[in-house]
Amino acid sequence: MSIDEFDALLASQSSLNNIHSSNTNTRSASSGPSSAALNRVSAFRTHLSLDPRSLDPSIELRRQFGTAAIKAYQSEASSSSASSGARARAQTNNPNLKLRTLLCTPKEHWPPIARVFTGMSMDVVDSPTHGRICTWKHSKAYRQVQMQFLQAVRSYDPNSLVALLRVYPYHIDTLLQLSEYSRHQGDLGQAADFNDRALFALERCASPYLTSCLSSTTSGPPVVNFAKIESRAFYLAIHRNIGFLGRRGTWRTALEWSKLLLGLGGDGQDHHAALLWIDFLAIKSRQHRWLLDLIQRLDEQRSRANSNGTYGSSVSHVDQLSVPARTIFDDGHDKQNAGEDEGYSGSLDWCVGLAYSRALAFRAVEKEEGDKKSHIRSDSALRLAIARFPQVVPLLCNKVGVELPSKIATHAVFALEPRFSSSKDTLADLLTHVYVLRSESLWKESGYAEWLRSTVMSISDALIADYDLGDKKRKTQPASASKNTRQGIYRHILVSDVPDTVRQQLIAYLPPNLTASSEQMDSFDPVPPTDISDYSTLVSNEVERDVENVTRYNDEYFAPIMTDLPFTRGGGGGGGVRGTGTALEGGEGGGMMAAFRRALQGLGGLQGWDQAMGDMDDETREDVMAQVMQLVQGRDDGGMPGALDVDRYTEGLGDDDDDVATETGGGAFAAIRGAPDAIWGSGADDVQPIHRHDDDVDDDIEEQDQDEEEVGEGEHH
Repeated sequence: MSIDEFDALLASQSSLNNIHSSNTNTRSASSGPSSAALNRVSAFRTHLSLDPRSLDPSIELRRQFGTAAIKAYQSEASSSSASSGARARAQTNNPNLKLRTLLCTPKEHWPPIARVFTGMSMDVVDSPTHGRICTWKHSKAYRQVQMQFLQAVRSYDPNSLVALLRVYPYHIDTLLQLSEYSRHQGDLGQAADFNDRALFALERCASPYLTSCLSSTTSGPPVVNFAKIESRAFYLAIHRNIGFLGRRGTWRTALEWSKLLLGLGGDGQDHHAALLWIDFLAIKSRQHRWLLDLIQRLDEQRSRANSNGTYGSSVSHVDQLSVPARTIFDDGHDKQNAGEDEGYSGSLDWCVGLAYSRALAFRAVEKEEGDKKSHIRSDSALRLAIARFPQVVPLLCNKVGVELPSKIATHAVFALEPRFSSSKDTLADLLTHVYVLRSESLWKESGYAEWLRSTVMSISDALIADYDLGDKKRKTQPASASKNTRQGIYRHILVSDVPDTVRQQLIAYLPPNLTASSEQMDSFDPVPPTDISDYSTLVSNEVERDVENVTRYNDEYFAPIMTDLPFTRGGGGGGGVRGTGTALEGGEGGGMMAAFRRALQGLGGLQGWDQAMGDMDDETREDVMAQVMQLVQGRDDGGMPGALDVDRYTEGLGDDDDDVATETGGGAFAAIRGAPDAIWGSGADDVQPIHRHDDDVDDDIEEQDQDEEEVGEGEHH
């Protein structure tokens, strides 16, 4: 951050504190926000309230093509897959089809969720600062399945995921991973089906409070704790569903899901950069006034959260705040005409799409009001957008067929950086590509291309003259997004459904330290949030500390499944319990996941693993993979969970072969067989089986019935 940007940040923060002085009194972390602040937060979240009918794409499809056409298509599709009698029997025997759901419609071929393993529940906590927050919880059995999932992912074999899904048909990360794989293979129908099944499982395992918020017209979407790894899959499934809805052309439904994605974050936080969808979808679905109101309310909410220190310890954490933009038109009436009055903080000035979409929204509103000659608001908004993001002009004009003079097309002020740069902030260049990729069709409407060209021609000389003054003298200063905002944008890029060539072009704008980290690029948890323990230790409230504590799939997550196993490695009589202290570290550091990788060193790493697997016949390979995937599953004879039956594969070998294997460390199978000891310790007690007894299933069914009754009573009242 430059000195000028830092000065602008301090100046903007000072003005915000004066404007909102009545609501920025010093308060302890355990005290709740004022009633006035709660009312304003409620007003913002009410603006994001969902219409349950708009979450269903079939309703929009019927509106577009007619009910008769949709029924004919469904009848033709179903007749090719099953007879009417088979469908009737499926509807009778599958209780999924009798459940009331909001996020998706269960399919006939999905297993009955009440009769299979899920292993998830939800906690709803009351946070003094953040309000009511929902968090999914994973049982010990679910964490064992999660270990198998991570092993399957590291095997780079989709068949391992398919095998895992057969046993656990509602394991969330497996469904989402297979959905992504199917999308890359071009099977969009299967990809959407896997994603829908994950949403269905998450909704059925959620609290009645979450489902009531989804259908409430006053409370807005529920707040889901993004810091918890168990909850981040919900964000991921919703974001991917927006892409599937866009491919169908159901723009209004996609906008409703984008509102849900934005509303899941508390205090206006946008963990998956849903605004990059909203700036396009709101115009495409003709929700112009709603978009203009959203910009105002979201800016107010974010500035208030910054002033109250909701994103951290107020201004002491500079990277948590956004720096507003400055242009040569700030001294005129353009900002006021575009809706940026004295209370506007500029917390959204970084968003390229919102700047240009606001101009389109004003233009559409002016047409609705019959103002066909005077376009004061839309012209002012477009001038501000071009002044803040001039690099959009050449790319957008090229897409809509507008020719620009060479002095504009070749000048540095309109130049677009080709990739990430450590000497210059290239976030706006990345957002330019995203906006033009999605919104170029919006500017092809009659009259818009000429409007764009005439506006550029009218202000280009002033922009060029200001740019030529140099960094120290020019008035124009670009906006700077906060650290959390940037992380959300990076997640958006990695999750978005774009062609592979475009995807690589966009990834070139991501920081190298992010793209070089496999943990940051995992498709099941892209760009996990940064640990905020640096200031969460200042919070005295235990609930607040737990809410802000970031979790990942690491030793801390897997510790609960280790607590029942005695610690027998390293001597000492086995008095310790695995799962605490150095027990999880395996004596060498790196945790049990690293211990498993060390155990595979006898194979020469993953390349050696591939070679060993390639030398086997198909039946043997499948058997080995199945047993490796069961590393954490119990075994009846009291040995290592999921230990390989090496005798089966070495049957027929002579004594000389056994001696050679012993001298060389046992070869491939011995190395694999040694992996369990490296992770769990030799002589570990039996692990409880993952599958639940029938009594447990019956208890879950009763709990689900009670939840449905509670929701029904709430709706009645």
